[in-house]
Amino acid sequence: MMRVFGFLAVVCVALSIVLAFTAFRYERTDRTQPISGFGKVETLASPITAGEALPVRIWREKARGDCPVVSERTAINQDGAVYDLPDAEWAGGSAEDE
Repeated sequence: MMRVFGFLAVVCVALSIVLAFTAFRYERTDRTQPISGFGKVETLASPITAGEALPVRIWREKARGDCPVVSERTAINQDGAVYDLPDAEWAGGSAEDE
């Protein structure tokens, strides 16, 4: 009987350690969105023809600097047709960088 009790005590201690470690890691994870506040988008060239690049300027608020930013872009014409545009990725940097 003492062996079973000892085994159960070791299992409970091990599970408590794993639970404490998991809770600590969960609490330390920063879940803030890296980019927010896409308040204004400005087209820098208009009109454009099919196949031309469309340069735009986007104002955003950068909240975190430890992760890259990936943009997945699409365009919609006047008829409602959706076109996929090339995606882009920017390396992370300090949140103070513009």
